[in-house]
Amino acid sequence: MTDRGGSHDHHPTTEGLAASVDLLTDDDVQLALFLMYELHYGGLEDVSDSWEWDPRPLAVRVPIERECEFEETLRRSVRQPVATRGVPEALFALVGDDGSPGLSAFVERDATAAQVREILACRSIGRCSACTGGAYAARSSATSPHTR
Repeated sequence: MTDRGGSHDHHPTTEGLAASVDLLTDDDVQLALFLMYELHYGGLEDVSDSWEWDPRPLAVRVPIERECEFEETLRRSVRQPVATRGVPEALFALVGDDGSPGLSAFVERDATAAQVREILACRSIGRCSACTGGAYAARSSATSPHTR
């Protein structure tokens, strides 16, 4: 795959694929898939970005994924987790009370002056972004003596 020149009349990788006994444990197949996927995810050093959609690596990848049923074989081999609770319940448990002090207790007891300034700056920015023009106008008109 890293050969950058010339054309090939045969595809040694697809010939090797046919000779593979087990796609999941064949190191050559796994390395080939890794490299072909990496062309999409981040590219490879010294390999042109044009290889991402080059038909030659795709001609090798497609038979591995489809004709050899790689994904189906992988799914059958790996036990799938079973959800024991719903997403909301899991999220609340994840962010639930972990016994550590809250932000206000941390600021009161342990925060440095620099940390307090950072917290105040972040909260100020958050307050400003919540004050959209429409919200400001609604508040202003509610308190304005001209709207009564």
